Amino acid sequence: MLRNLVFVLSITAIIVVAYLIATHRSFYRLGDIIQGLFFLGYPSLVLYYVITAKPPSEKPKIVTYLDLFFERRRLEEQAKIDKLKSEDK
Repeated sequence: MLRNLVFVLSITAIIVVAYLIATHRSFYRLGDIIQGLFFLGYPSLVLYYVITAKPPSEKPKIVTYLDLFFERRRLEEQAKIDKLKSEDK
Protein backbone atom coordinates (compact mmCIF):
# COMPACT_ATOMS: atom_id res chain seq x y z
CA MET A 1 0.00 0.00 0.00
CA LEU A 2 2.73 2.45 1.00
CA ARG A 3 4.85 1.47 -2.00
CA ASN A 4 1.92 2.27 -4.31
CA LEU A 5 1.36 5.62 -2.63
CA VAL A 6 5.03 6.57 -2.95
CA PHE A 7 5.00 5.42 -6.57
CA VAL A 8 1.99 7.59 -7.43
CA LEU A 9 3.32 10.63 -5.54
CA SER A 10 6.73 10.38 -7.22
CA ILE A 11 5.18 10.17 -10.67
CA THR A 12 2.94 13.14 -9.82
CA ALA A 13 5.89 15.20 -8.56
CA ILE A 14 7.91 14.47 -11.70
CA ILE A 15 4.99 15.44 -13.95
CA VAL A 16 4.26 18.66 -12.03
CA VAL A 17 7.89 19.80 -12.01
CA ALA A 18 8.33 18.90 -15.69
CA TYR A 19 5.18 20.89 -16.52
CA LEU A 20 6.39 23.90 -14.53
CA ILE A 21 9.78 23.80 -16.25
CA ALA A 22 8.16 23.43 -19.68
CA THR A 23 5.80 26.37 -19.18
CA HIS A 24 8.49 28.70 -17.79
CA ARG A 25 9.29 30.83 -20.85
CA SER A 26 11.94 33.19 -19.54
CA PHE A 27 15.71 32.80 -19.46
CA TYR A 28 16.96 30.07 -17.12
CA ARG A 29 19.59 31.06 -14.60
CA LEU A 30 22.00 28.56 -13.07
CA GLY A 31 20.00 28.57 -9.83
CA ASP A 32 16.85 27.66 -11.72
CA ILE A 33 18.60 24.76 -13.44
CA ILE A 34 20.02 23.44 -10.16
CA GLN A 35 16.62 23.73 -8.47
CA GLY A 36 14.98 21.93 -11.36
CA LEU A 37 17.53 19.12 -11.12
CA PHE A 38 16.89 18.74 -7.40
CA PHE A 39 13.12 18.86 -7.83
CA LEU A 40 13.27 16.28 -10.61
CA GLY A 41 16.15 14.25 -9.19
CA TYR A 42 14.76 13.43 -5.77
CA PRO A 43 11.41 11.98 -6.92
CA SER A 44 13.26 10.15 -9.70
CA LEU A 45 15.62 8.53 -7.19
CA VAL A 46 12.72 7.61 -4.91
CA LEU A 47 10.85 6.15 -7.87
CA TYR A 48 13.92 4.16 -8.90
CA TYR A 49 14.28 2.78 -5.36
CA VAL A 50 10.58 1.86 -5.14
CA ILE A 51 10.73 0.01 -8.45
CA THR A 52 14.03 -1.83 -7.89
CA ALA A 53 13.93 -2.60 -4.16
CA LYS A 54 12.34 -5.87 -3.17
CA PRO A 55 10.05 -5.75 -0.14
CA PRO A 56 11.30 -7.86 2.76
CA SER A 57 9.70 -11.28 2.81
CA GLU A 58 9.58 -11.33 6.58
CA LYS A 59 8.57 -8.17 8.37
CA PRO A 60 10.46 -7.59 11.61
CA LYS A 61 8.19 -7.43 14.62
CA ILE A 62 8.62 -4.21 16.54
CA VAL A 63 7.68 -4.79 20.15
CA THR A 64 6.40 -1.79 22.07
CA TYR A 65 5.40 -1.42 25.69
CA LEU A 66 1.77 -1.38 24.62
CA ASP A 67 2.23 -4.73 22.85
CA LEU A 68 3.85 -6.17 25.97
CA PHE A 69 1.02 -4.83 28.14
CA PHE A 70 -1.68 -6.44 26.00
CA GLU A 71 0.28 -9.71 25.78
CA ARG A 72 0.53 -9.78 29.59
CA ARG A 73 -3.21 -9.09 29.92
CA ARG A 74 -3.98 -11.86 27.44
CA LEU A 75 -1.78 -14.33 29.32
CA GLU A 76 -3.37 -13.36 32.66
CA GLU A 77 -6.85 -13.88 31.24
CA GLN A 78 -5.81 -17.21 29.72
CA ALA A 79 -4.41 -18.28 33.11
CA LYS A 80 -7.72 -17.39 34.78
CA ILE A 81 -9.65 -19.39 32.17
CA ASP A 82 -7.33 -22.38 32.59
CA LYS A 83 -7.74 -22.20 36.38
CA LEU A 84 -11.55 -22.13 36.10
CA LYS A 85 -11.49 -25.09 33.69
CA SER A 86 -9.30 -27.11 36.02
CA GLU A 87 -11.61 -26.37 39.01
CA ASP A 88 -14.65 -27.57 37.03
CA LYS A 89 -13.11 -30.99 36.39
